[in-house]
Amino acid sequence: MLFSALATFAQDDTAAEPFAFEGGAINEGLPVAEPPIRLDTPRAAQALNLSGLPEDERAVQGPNLAMMLAYLLLRHDLIDWSEVPDQPDARVLPDVQSGASPYSRRAIHLGDLELDGRSVPISLQRFNVEGAEPVWLFAPFAVERISGLYTASRPGLLSEWITLHDRIQRLGQPALEEWLIVALTLIAGSVANFVGI
Repeated sequence: MLFSALATFAQDDTAAEPFAFEGGAINEGLPVAEPPIRLDTPRAAQALNLSGLPEDERAVQGPNLAMMLAYLLLRHDLIDWSEVPDQPDARVLPDVQSGASPYSRRAIHLGDLELDGRSVPISLQRFNVEGAEPVWLFAPFAVERISGLYTASRPGLLSEWITLHDRIQRLGQPALEEWLIVALTLIAGSVANFVGI
């Protein structure tokens, strides 16, 4: 359902050495997950570059960070699928009239979020993996800030009672719990007004 293509392993048939960041072993400590990976599942930790986390914490924190990132991507509408290239190397094919040559990218900027008055770029980066094809992952800079970004953009008081997974599914829709609390508040206010409190 959500972003199944983000962590699909990429291939580059045009060059001996793919245009990508050097990553070595990626996300050691996580169970192996086969693509496609959905960001609303625990396997989505594979779509994040967790190199900034200690290896023994990746299996626990990775799925939570992935769910928080899925919420942020949806809430802030950061992915415009028409702007995400379908080429494994994110090759840009300029229009014929520009005269420019096609070129590959190793990073795709999705957008910026603000944390403590500073901009945090959210981007996908292509990493070389030891013994495998390069892979697209969310950048470590953004991954290290997901918890703070989520805390800063989390919706109101009632969000404590709704699980993160449910928040992702209901994003943009009032939850039943919210309607009930609004109704109870209106009833209590009406009763208080009628009684004269």
